[in-house]
Amino acid sequence: MWVHQDTWFHLGEFDVEKSLDYTLKKPGNGVYVFVIEGSFNVEGENLKKRDAIGIWETETINFTVQSESKVLLVEVPMRF
Repeated sequence: MWVHQDTWFHLGEFDVEKSLDYTLKKPGNGVYVFVIEGSFNVEGENLKKRDAIGIWETETINFTVQSESKVLLVEVPMRF
């Protein structure tokens, strides 16, 4: 698939509760977080299966895995 911009896709599967940090690859980018399975806390927001959130104007995003989970991160330019 061609996106024609600086975009990164990350798919993670987690089977234990843990905290993680994601550092954005490029200034001006943001991240869309899609919970495919399980539950996550992303920057204080609780997300469950099929939930999503967009986050921008930050350099690092904090995640807490709350249960066995699968999550997709899509980092894209978000200049307005």
